[in-house]
Parts: sequence; structure tokens; C-alpha cells
Amino acid sequence: MANLIITIFFGWTGYARFRKGQAGLGVLWLFTVGCFVVGWIIDIVDAVKKMNGSNTPKTISVDTSDDNAVKNFHTKIAGVTYKNDDGSDRQLYIKNLKVGQSLVLKHTPSSEYPNAVAVFTEDGKQLGYLKDNIAAEMVQCFGNNPMSVTVSSVTGGGDYNYGCNIHVKAFNKP
Repeated sequence: MANLIITIFFGWTGYARFRKGQAGLGVLWLFTVGCFVVGWIIDIVDAVKKMNGSNTPKTISVDTSDDNAVKNFHTKIAGVTYKNDDGSDRQLYIKNLKVGQSLVLKHTPSSEYPNAVAVFTEDGKQLGYLKDNIAAEMVQCFGNNPMSVTVSSVTGGGDYNYGCNIHVKAFNKP
């Protein structure tokens, strides 16, 4: 709630952009009155969505022992060097991940990619996507199954882009 109120009154200063680690956009908002008010309105809408929880994928609790998994594999997240639609930086999110941290898979179909599966942190920050062939199998065979998705390693850093390897376990439907 506090974030929404601050965004309503001070969003024109770039508050939301600075908060997301987007300093360049924050400066732009500051000198253009919230990017000519349009960006300010977008930030307010995003703050409302975040407050209502519509940006946060939901998780399911199940017995996550390997013995109960019907699908158990490691893979890396694709698309980690791209920015998200809201301009947020996937590299920054991945840099701050911890091994063992829980993640969420969400089917995000589009006309071009009907089987797209996005990877999010539990608080709704998009990190990238599963590779096309893995995403297709997950949607077709395990789309409604409960899953456990965790960070198995973060790679790169320094002069290299960050990457993220994940461990995915799909379980029988309850």
C-alpha cells in the first residue's frame, strides 16, 4: 500500500524506476515529469497490480522428495540477457538469486510461442523462459501437475552475463 501511495504522489520523479534499479529511466522520468505523465500512469497501474497480487504467480505445496517426482531434470533458463516487458533487468534479478531458492513456472502462451513457459521468482520477477522443446513437454504432459522448481546454480558474472540453472520436479496430480 505504501508503495502505491508513494508512486501516486512521487511517481513523476522516477521513484518506481529507481526502486526497480532502472536509474536511467528514473532520470528520464525526473526530467520529463514521469515521461510526459504516461510512464507515471503505467507505474501507478503496476503498483496497483503488485498490491493486488496479480503479478505474482501462485505456488502449490506438495511432498517434493525425488521419489514422488514423475519428471525430474536440470536445465538452464533461456532469454536471461533480455529485458522484461516492464523494462526490468533479468540480469539483476539473476545476480541476486541464491542456490536452493524456489522459483515458479507459468505458462505464458502467445501466437508465436503457444507453449511458452516463463520462469519467475516467487515474488513475480521474470527471469526468462524454459527452452522451447522443454516448455512444450511441460505444457502438454505436466501442465496441471504440481511442481518444485529451484535454483541449482548461478553462472557468469564479472565480464560475463549471468545465467541460471534450475532443477525442476513435476509430481502426480493430487
